[in-house]
Amino acid sequence: RSSRIEQLLRSDPIFIDQVDEVSVSSRVKEPYSLWRKMLRYRWDAAKAKTESAKRVMEDDLDSNDGNSRSNAMISIKLVPDAIALRVIFRAMKMSASEDDESLRTR
Repeated sequence: RSSRIEQLLRSDPIFIDQVDEVSVSSRVKEPYSLWRKMLRYRWDAAKAKTESAKRVMEDDLDSNDGNSRSNAMISIKLVPDAIALRVIFRAMKMSASEDDESLRTR
C-alpha cells in the first residue's frame, strides 16, 4: 500500500513541484503494543457512561455475530493506529539563499 500512496503523491503536480524527495513506509504495530492498546480501550469503554458509547459497543457487538460484549470491546477494529504510515519528504528551497535550517523547519 505504501508504494501506492507514494505513487499518488508523486502524481500530484502541486505537491511534487514543492518537494525534492518523497518516501512512504508503513508497518503494523507490534502484537504486544496492540494488546496493550486494546486493553486500554476496553478499560475506557467500561468506564464510559454516555449513550453514544453504549451505542458504539452495541453496534460492534451486532457486527461480531453474537460474540460477547467483552470480546466486542477489545476488537482490533477499535485501535485506530494499528498500521503506521510514515511519509518523509524534503522540501525544495524557495530560493538559492535559503539556509538548511529554514528548509527543515518549513
